[in-house]
Amino acid sequence: MVKGSLFDFNNIAESYDQWYTNPVTMRIDELEKNAISSLLPSSSSHPGVLEIGSGTAHWTKWLVNSGYSVTGIDISESMIQSAREKDLDNARFIQGDFIETDFNEQFDITIAITSLEFIPDYKKAIHKMALLTRPGGVIITGVLNSFSYMGLVRRLKGDKDLVFGNAHFFNWFELKKILSIEGDVTLKGSTFMLPYRWAIPFSSCCEAIGKNLFPAFGNFIAVRCQV
Repeated sequence: MVKGSLFDFNNIAESYDQWYTNPVTMRIDELEKNAISSLLPSSSSHPGVLEIGSGTAHWTKWLVNSGYSVTGIDISESMIQSAREKDLDNARFIQGDFIETDFNEQFDITIAITSLEFIPDYKKAIHKMALLTRPGGVIITGVLNSFSYMGLVRRLKGDKDLVFGNAHFFNWFELKKILSIEGDVTLKGSTFMLPYRWAIPFSSCCEAIGKNLFPAFGNFIAVRCQV
């Protein structure tokens, strides 16, 4: 285990990007990005982004392609190496523990996508995100929902799930309570599709129904906090 993380991502850095290469995970990724995109302020008004747990730069690439300038930080040396090898314009990467790293600037947006789950003191991490967000800026988080089908499956696997065995799973109400301390909160449930190939054709319908009737039970929760 890497200090400051509930999972050693060095072990999966080389294969991590492959997760996004099959039809099911590509559709899941698309739905998650749609949810985050709906909460992001424009890059023209909020260009500077700090990405916590930037990993191999999968989300970083999407952010810079959307016009943002991104500083990514990740505790995993192997993940950071993979990110730097992508040679992305308007992106720089820091290898280190987010909680322990000192920053001499504030950002328009601080963002953490499926990374708070692996930070032992996630409340401290969220508070630090708020401190690093300039007045008028926003915190954006995307987390895996414990009150969802995929959350239930992962919890039932327990220690047999090598990645998520020790991760902290959030729920809608917990997130709202924690982030409301830092500012005004907007939550969106997303990714109601079951993680199977046969479910892909029904994903748009599931998304529309889920967002309107059962937002707290999506597999992915996107949150915006105005600080």
